[in-house]
Amino acid sequence: MIKRYIFFAVSVLAAGVLRALLINTGTPYHTFLSVEYIFICLYWLMSVKRRFLNDHIRRALIAAAYLMVCFILLKLIRYDFAAEGGVLSRYLWYAYYIPVIFCPCLMLIAAGYTGHAETPGETLLYKFLLIPAALIVAAVMTNDIHNSAFRFSDDYAVSGDYTHGAVYYAAIVFTALIFVILMTVLFRNMRGKRFLYRMRITLPVTAVGIIYVITYSTSDSHKALLQTMYEMPEFFCIFFISFWESLVITHAVPTNSEYSSFFRASSIKAGLTDENYKVAIKSANGVSPLPEQIKAAENKQTFLDDGVTLLKSTKVPGGHFYWTEDTGELVKLNEQLKETGDYLEEERAMLNEAARLEEQKKRTSEQNRLFDGIAKSLKPQLDRIEEILNGLPDDEAGFCREMKYAGVLGAYVKRYSNLLLLSDAESRADSSELFLCINESFVYLRLLGAFCCADVQPGIELPLSYELLMYELFEAVTESAFMTVSSMFVTLKRDERGLTFYVEAAALNAAIDKSFYEKAESAGFTLETAYSDGCFFAVLNTKEAII
Repeated sequence: MIKRYIFFAVSVLAAGVLRALLINTGTPYHTFLSVEYIFICLYWLMSVKRRFLNDHIRRALIAAAYLMVCFILLKLIRYDFAAEGGVLSRYLWYAYYIPVIFCPCLMLIAAGYTGHAETPGETLLYKFLLIPAALIVAAVMTNDIHNSAFRFSDDYAVSGDYTHGAVYYAAIVFTALIFVILMTVLFRNMRGKRFLYRMRITLPVTAVGIIYVITYSTSDSHKALLQTMYEMPEFFCIFFISFWESLVITHAVPTNSEYSSFFRASSIKAGLTDENYKVAIKSANGVSPLPEQIKAAENKQTFLDDGVTLLKSTKVPGGHFYWTEDTGELVKLNEQLKETGDYLEEERAMLNEAARLEEQKKRTSEQNRLFDGIAKSLKPQLDRIEEILNGLPDDEAGFCREMKYAGVLGAYVKRYSNLLLLSDAESRADSSELFLCINESFVYLRLLGAFCCADVQPGIELPLSYELLMYELFEAVTESAFMTVSSMFVTLKRDERGLTFYVEAAALNAAIDKSFYEKAESAGFTLETAYSDGCFFAVLNTKEAII
């Protein structure tokens, strides 16, 4: 990159010195110098295509480079091939304003993509400035129609006396405005502690450009040094290129100029080869494999001589890219991962076993709790069954009577246990569960010759605590009336007044314990009992709102 800048500086300085020496000798020099400047612009154009990473910046600068080439060509044709004072010469002079107006606009568009984050809305606004630029250029090119840019006193002779019009001053103001916006954008993008560092070259270049414009507008071109060395088209191109290269030198604009140095200094283990697999560049930690090894690495796993360094390669434009991986570390990591996996598998098995034992413990504890609750609730019936079985009479009639009684108690124990187990998992159940409980008890009562009937309204969703209470009431009446019962009726209804559970037993001495009244009241029921004409009645009532 330094060689390129030295070549540019020497070429520009030599061209300027040559013009200063030949300007007053009458020696033709325009063609030679124009070719040199065109070569410089084209050389810079090719470097722009290769170096600038941002597509927006690259496209804007390429367009500007083509305009600069056109600027030099316009000047060359005007001075060496067009008749002086002719129409062609005048329109070539008008055409100078195409690059003079559009190049600053392209410079501003490119500047909009420098610095930090790009702002699409802002850069789009810069592109809209191309519209007034086009209008000004069109006004200049049609000056012969309206004379608003230049007014000639001698038959449109450019070399004669002429004055400037509104379009000319509009072009000057527009160009100055674009330059002010350009510098504002650059100052904004490069503000901070490193501002002076980044602008250390750009500001002097800008100052030289301002000095040239001032001296060009106010001094005789043959007396000012810069005007003697460089005409406006040449200086315009030199300033444009110098301005952008100053941004590149101070890293205000990202380029890939130093990527090779960056690659060599990087810590990756890689390299680049040419088409013949000859190593052209490699990183500091990179190796230089044999060409046949690099070629083989494109299609299969290839290890270097140490047996643990894996070589990989892929084709890239202009050559091949290769890199190495140290599989020794990978093997160690795999071994460590395997050991860790085995350890985790053992831990998982231990945790699963601990979880299984804990689950079994909880399940056993829950079963014990349920069974203890069942045994506590049914202790009177279980004790009575045990007493019956241990004291069965010898006569057949007494034996049958006691076994039937034990059957009634057993049915209650079975059905009540089922309801308790169900209540542990569910909070409500259909009234059909209660019907099945009562109906099974009736099976044993019918063995005594008793007439039994149950009318339980189906489809009533009841809390299981209600069904347990109702079944307990039924069992209390059944056990008290067992010896003399001749008939028994049970009904469960729900109507607009609420829920009613009714038990009737035709027996001589049916009754229930007084504690049952308190139990029914605490559960939200009212219990009413009566004994009349050899029948015992028990009624549980509650309100719909309680259900």
